[in-house]
Amino acid sequence: MSGPISVIVCAPTQTEGRLVQAINESEEFTVSRRCADLTEVRACARSSVAQCAIIDADDPDLDARIVEDLHAHHIGVIVLAPLADAPSLRALHADGIAQPDSPDGIVDSLRALGMSASFSPESGELPQTGEDASGRREAQIAHQKRSYAFADGDDELSDAQRSVDGTAEFGKIICVWGPSGAPGRSTIAFNVAAGASASARVLLVDADTCAPSLAHMAGIAQDASGIAVLSRTAARTDVGADEIRGAAVPLTDSLDILTGITSPQRWREVSPAAARSLYDLIIVDVAAATLDPVAPGNRHQGSRDDLVAAIVRSADAVMCVFRGDSLGINRLVDAYQWVGQIAPHVEPILVANHVSSSGAGPRPVNAIVQALAPVIPGRSIQLVPEDSRVSASLLHARAIVHAEPDQPIGQALAALTQVVLAVLPEHAA
Repeated sequence: MSGPISVIVCAPTQTEGRLVQAINESEEFTVSRRCADLTEVRACARSSVAQCAIIDADDPDLDARIVEDLHAHHIGVIVLAPLADAPSLRALHADGIAQPDSPDGIVDSLRALGMSASFSPESGELPQTGEDASGRREAQIAHQKRSYAFADGDDELSDAQRSVDGTAEFGKIICVWGPSGAPGRSTIAFNVAAGASASARVLLVDADTCAPSLAHMAGIAQDASGIAVLSRTAARTDVGADEIRGAAVPLTDSLDILTGITSPQRWREVSPAAARSLYDLIIVDVAAATLDPVAPGNRHQGSRDDLVAAIVRSADAVMCVFRGDSLGINRLVDAYQWVGQIAPHVEPILVANHVSSSGAGPRPVNAIVQALAPVIPGRSIQLVPEDSRVSASLLHARAIVHAEPDQPIGQALAALTQVVLAVLPEHAA
């Protein structure tokens, strides 16, 4: 017969004593450590001294990253908070929420977690329906709805939560991505967003953690990072309309921008969490990936590639921007395969940028199409020509699609914008 399940406690001083007494008086559980802060909780998790953790939800350092780290060490997590706060704490992805002034209720929550169908005290495994992160998350949500905290609660999800779960209609996400080599991802994203804003509400997001540049292109004096603000919020609670309005910078009546991190050294502040609200179209500019393998599912703690992969997976369409020359085409082939591995359902919109006779020969269009036909057959390619007017337009913080609408560069970007707008139901053919 196995012994009691070990529990670590990080609770308010006024309730900790009664809570520890109630846990130790039960036959199923025992308190192995009383922690002063979350740093000690994480140290205990790494030392494998417990299988469950009880944490005060009012701890300012508690967020989804902490819970994810505890789960990675096979620690079940119950947070202490008033039942009325349960909906706002769903973003933590804890395994249960219990009333802090009810020691017996907290023990009941521990029992609910311990008696979950697939919970094994010997292995410390959390309840889950699959081996990937998405399966674990489904199991956690299912457990929350069964548990003490949510038994009498409202099962209605917030707008932000429904947007993540895909149970409501919100704006379409377009990911602008491509291989390394400065193919012009940000320039394409900026111009497509500007063009699309003529007929749709658009949010332009700078999620390039290597070289954020959209704020500079738009002529915005950037004092704070909008995406970092929302990422910190998303790690603690749901991101809603008010938070997005507060973080986004309006460029026009129908185009807002969510500025990127002010320097690439701050990339760890950005979490791969996304929300669809307020806008018809959300255009997200991301960095080139290293093309190394990434873990399945979305994680709050991970590499730059994890961030790119999370956005690619959640996007309704992906624009793959590459240079229209021999080097750009070669890099595209490897990048295209990487997207196919992390998001098999995605068929990227191929965009050849900087197309010129000097880079692809006297007949650049034919050369690019023929070069890609053997490796990416049957796919149409959007071509954007090389043009010095792009730099001149950006010097004045203007989109070339508006500054030079009658030039080939402006016409090509306008045509690309129509391709992107086709993902919206009202624009679809």
